[in-house]
Amino acid sequence: MVGVGVVRAGTQYNIVAEHAEIEGTTRSFLPEVREFTNRRVREIAEQTARMYGAEAEVEFKDFAAPLINDVQAVKEVTAVTEQLICREQIVSDYEKALGADDFADYLAVTRGMYAFVGTHSEKKPGSGVAHHHGLFDLDEEALLLSCNVYVDYALWVMEAEEI
Repeated sequence: MVGVGVVRAGTQYNIVAEHAEIEGTTRSFLPEVREFTNRRVREIAEQTARMYGAEAEVEFKDFAAPLINDVQAVKEVTAVTEQLICREQIVSDYEKALGADDFADYLAVTRGMYAFVGTHSEKKPGSGVAHHHGLFDLDEEALLLSCNVYVDYALWVMEAEEI
């Protein structure tokens, strides 16, 4: 996926810009797909610039790797969470998404899972909006639940591993 978040160019609608800058992200579930996408973005930018007698400078910074939850950790956290709230409140068949977060770096070295808690409350309409959207509004009542899930799961892991 290629997402463009910023476009800066020119000073007036009827004057050809001397310089343009585009910022965005490329995301994928597999590193080889990200490499392919980045290569194609570079090729398209350079070829388009060349076609108009210009030059393109393309720079990529790989920030977050794909965030893929550990299946066993999902099962364990779901079981712990079921002790705190009713099963109907747990969404475990969340559709695969191309969100990115530094948490993926942790998952590269240990098992774990990323969860959305308090991010879709009927009492708080903005809570269902994507996190980086200007209308996003976390349901703060869910903070206590997330703390309880983290603590209870940590205790469960410590007990299971006899720590």
